[in-house]
Amino acid sequence: MSSTNTYLSNVLSGAVGELRAKSRLRLYKDDPQAWLSDVLGKRWYSKQAEIVDSFMRSSRTAVKSANGCGKSAVVADLITWIVATGEPDETLCIVSAPTLSQIEKVIFAYLKVNKGLADSNGSPLHGRITETLAWKLDGDNGAEFLVFGKRPSDQDIVSSFQGTRKRNTYVFLDEAGGLPQDMFTAAEAVATGAGSRILAIGNPDRRGTEFHRLFTDPQLSQDWSLHTISAFDLPTFTEEAVYPDEDDQKNFLNGLTSVDWVDHKKRAWGEDSARYKAKVLGEFPDEADNTFFPQGVLDKAYDTTIEDDGSVRPVLGLDVARFGSDENVLYENIGGRVRHVDSWSKLDLIETARRVHGHAQRCMATVVNVDVNGVGGGVVDALARLDEFSDAAYSIGAINNSSASPDSTRWLNARSWHYDSFREMMSDGRVDLDYDDSKLREELISQTYKFSSRGSIQMTSKDEMKKSGLSSPDNLDAAILCTIDMERFEGLQPGDVIMGVEDLFEEHGFYTDTYW
Repeated sequence: MSSTNTYLSNVLSGAVGELRAKSRLRLYKDDPQAWLSDVLGKRWYSKQAEIVDSFMRSSRTAVKSANGCGKSAVVADLITWIVATGEPDETLCIVSAPTLSQIEKVIFAYLKVNKGLADSNGSPLHGRITETLAWKLDGDNGAEFLVFGKRPSDQDIVSSFQGTRKRNTYVFLDEAGGLPQDMFTAAEAVATGAGSRILAIGNPDRRGTEFHRLFTDPQLSQDWSLHTISAFDLPTFTEEAVYPDEDDQKNFLNGLTSVDWVDHKKRAWGEDSARYKAKVLGEFPDEADNTFFPQGVLDKAYDTTIEDDGSVRPVLGLDVARFGSDENVLYENIGGRVRHVDSWSKLDLIETARRVHGHAQRCMATVVNVDVNGVGGGVVDALARLDEFSDAAYSIGAINNSSASPDSTRWLNARSWHYDSFREMMSDGRVDLDYDDSKLREELISQTYKFSSRGSIQMTSKDEMKKSGLSSPDNLDAAILCTIDMERFEGLQPGDVIMGVEDLFEEHGFYTDTYW
């Protein structure tokens, strides 16, 4: 064959190869399972394939699953497929999880393995994975981000996501049950393009979280494609043949939850336990083992009806915002009928005091109870000064939740005492709560406790709850504050500042009957 013919043959062969490569790429864009098999030599079992199919069809997908179901592996596989088939200048994957360690040691560890498989199988993926939780493509105009992991601070989640979107932005929320509400808001803020997607996946450990709301709030869940993976859906139980090769199948099964593990948890935890439901069945527990407000108590408070009596003057409760995304929250109690009045942020203490004072005067409140922990003391001082220059209708209760309780063997501090007393009131039918107050309802559901070394009740702190992805119980604290009855102090006059029932309970002998 002449050199000319050889050259033409090589050109033709190269062109055919290029056409075939483009044809495969078009196929892979619509068929991630084909790409997974051809390029990575991997396969998904049926429930994993169900997640991928939902991701392809729906803009929002949420999956609650048992332990060891391969959920993080699916996230990493989808991200790798997007990098392999998407246009770099139009495609961006954002990965988030409760901790940077989860992103680095799980998701990005899987990404590195996948990239290595693709490279070794003759289908190298462009770009490089850095040690700063990013997958970048170097170009003439600098590095193009293809993937990055982010777990911003709780105070600035939404704004930190701004400006990171591309035409097709994919947000992956791993261990979504531990993420705060603002993370979901941030995801919505960047996944605005027609081709954008959100995938939230995690264990259903906690009620009251935003992840829990996706599955239980009808208004929210209508916009999500929802899925559940139980341990009993795994090939270790169903005997589904995922790989034709026996050794490959065995290696695959070894990475999933085993029958022995489930049998052990059935014996150790019991099938009715919260842990078994979440970790084995992939279902949110009815109540966690440390849930403070049982469902029966909540039902009682929502079933109780107390009419709005115009002759009864209200008591107000104010929980003062401490920092960041926290809000000032105001509730009122009219003879046991507890309702949300107002919430606001970004006001200084003087303006907050003026806002509360105005409402107290209009509704002729008898008492305004304020949590003086943190910056609340400044609001009490400001209210007291306003009283000096007006005909105040109300007195002020300065409630220090960190002070002592009436009985330290029963309650660690005043906050635990107040919570327990509020629970008792609910159980007795002395509190009428509004079911449509969704924030308060979620905070009641998610509030947990533990026992101190002395065996006394200790409420989970706001800081601990926020670290666990739960919202700060600001509404709940305000609702409880408005049920503290300061009028039982003898000689109480409008304008008086009471330093708190915690400091005076022994003198007046109020204990738990300090409440309505």
